[in-house]
Amino acid sequence: MNQSPHESPAPQMDQGTFERFRQGDSEAAEYMVDLYGMQLFHYARLHTFQTETAEDIVQDTFLEAFRSREKARSAETLRAWLFTILRRRLAKEYEKGRTNREFSFGEKAPDSPEPARQGSRILEGQSRKWLEDAVASLPPRDREAVALKYFAGLKIREIADVLRIPQGTIGGILARGLRDIRAWFDERGVQMEDLLND
Repeated sequence: MNQSPHESPAPQMDQGTFERFRQGDSEAAEYMVDLYGMQLFHYARLHTFQTETAEDIVQDTFLEAFRSREKARSAETLRAWLFTILRRRLAKEYEKGRTNREFSFGEKAPDSPEPARQGSRILEGQSRKWLEDAVASLPPRDREAVALKYFAGLKIREIADVLRIPQGTIGGILARGLRDIRAWFDERGVQMEDLLND
């Protein structure tokens, strides 16, 4: 679980393009959507279990980001800022009953998401279910950090910004989460390496 299961981390927007975005340039905004849209979508999809709802929430996230673009601090922190907006949007949708805030990965939604990835290998079938169930077994904060790191591809610094906890704490949370995932597999007599051999 060294990389995001969906994609490798997106490149960072350069400072010049970021400044154009802050000035309201639509091409810079489109570039931002291209850079970060799929990462936000995969994260939202984990919460909503519904492709259409996830797409709507991500679209609303980008609209809010464009409307409040003067609050964006830098190109370096843009992705974390977008995930912060997304998490607020998801919380609002949760209140409306349109999301599953507790990441019940084991439940199948009518329009199930694409198979999870381990590095560049697609996880399907039993391997995917094992991974989802293992992540679902984590405490909420650990689950959130693991999802941001391995499903959305955020860096430690970005996860700290999104969760608003010290950066030094994130490494411990991720280590504990991975340890607990490994223990989940061990309790069931499954080696994590079996994910790659399923």
